Amino acid sequence: MQRSSRWIKGGLALCALGLGWSVTSASALAASKAKAASSYTMQQKAIVLKGSSTDTTSTETKPYGFAEGQTMYMPIWYVMNVLQSVGVQSTWSNNVWNLVVPKSFTVDLSNIDVGSGAISLQINGTLVHKVNGIAAVDPASGKSTTFIPIWYIQQLLQRVGVKSQWDGTTWTLDASSLPPVLPSNEVETWQLISDINQAFGISPDPSGPSPYTDLPATDAEWGDVHAAIEKGIYQPPSATLSGAYDPLSVQTADQMLWNAYGMTTADAVYQPGEEPYQWATDVGLNPPNLQETDFVTPQEFSEMVSNLGSHQQGFVETGSGTYQICYPIADEAVATFDGDTRNKQSFFSSNDAIQAAIDATYQFFNNLQLTNQSGQWTLSVPSLSGEDMFSYITGIGNVSYQAPGQTGWQSAASFDSRVVNIPSGKSAVVQVPADGLIISVNEMLPQLSGTVVLGELSISIGPNGPVVQRINVNS
Repeated sequence: MQRSSRWIKGGLALCALGLGWSVTSASALAASKAKAASSYTMQQKAIVLKGSSTDTTSTETKPYGFAEGQTMYMPIWYVMNVLQSVGVQSTWSNNVWNLVVPKSFTVDLSNIDVGSGAISLQINGTLVHKVNGIAAVDPASGKSTTFIPIWYIQQLLQRVGVKSQWDGTTWTLDASSLPPVLPSNEVETWQLISDINQAFGISPDPSGPSPYTDLPATDAEWGDVHAAIEKGIYQPPSATLSGAYDPLSVQTADQMLWNAYGMTTADAVYQPGEEPYQWATDVGLNPPNLQETDFVTPQEFSEMVSNLGSHQQGFVETGSGTYQICYPIADEAVATFDGDTRNKQSFFSSNDAIQAAIDATYQFFNNLQLTNQSGQWTLSVPSLSGEDMFSYITGIGNVSYQAPGQTGWQSAASFDSRVVNIPSGKSAVVQVPADGLIISVNEMLPQLSGTVVLGELSISIGPNGPVVQRINVNS
């Protein structure tokens, strides 16, 4: 799970237009002490950015600067460009330079003395300094840009964790204490923690102190991460590192979801897939084609969170008037298999038999489809894969259905797939009245001369559409 380096080697582009905007506008020129380039003695300097603790390579650029009144002035644009390498973005508008700093950075906004000047320096929208700048022509680009005293920039960067040293020629920026910034195709771990907490009704716990060097108790995400740790949903990588701002891996995501649903190693055999990654794939939480060692992309993250919501709701709308049932997930050791014995004889003779039964149950329910055509709701009922398995549907009154290949409606006290044959790959259609239906998956147990219910759903139609509820078969 390695990522390519985020550092940019070599020189940087020399034209401010490369960022899509200029740091010198008409108002900036008016507000600054604008002079022609010939008014200053321009000298080429160097800005060297040292990497973080996880990436020790350096970035170097060589802009022109000048001294004025015993103060060294450097061009803002080059500094902005260098800071992008460590994840600090910049905006420039109406003489305001705003540093947009990642949430994972610890920002010091104490003891602010704003001062006075035409240019405002901000961190995430908070005014930190006011300074006067000078608009002059950059010899490298031939364009006018804004220069400001290096001392103020050093103070600004120190507040976001970038140390700097100036020797008169080289300006060294040390970003080794900053946390790594993820590339755009990765997601930070805290984001899923937050969504899981919200989905399961877990309130943040902002109490401190925090033992983690990468997540102080003052951090905005501490409350969610702390609560998830307390609930056993999330396990940090070490006693001193929370990992909250690390890239979210599929393995970590699936383990957190597994924990949130109350699964344990002891009852793994009763869950589809028997372990977190295969379970999350089998029940439909993982998007297609994910590998356990992958990092989760923003698109995959969005799908994963959406899938979680769909399973909690019991369905997802797939089109106008069409809905796919999503079997609400539970700890099957408790919800399905607890107490499955008769005269001290287990209903299932092996772990493979348990897996076959629960896999077929999820597969069946997740393939149910609801359709609304002009107010008439119908349920498409697929076949079951298990040889001794059958579906059973009841309602308040008779159940109306169409067997596969038939066009007319039949009515009976119940729908029983042992009676209504559903060939593999085919489906029967059942009318869904407003007061709903109860549909179950069952397995015949010839050795015990009986049957066992493996899962049960209530499907009804409310004023806003389908209402799907899982029924605990062990209640």
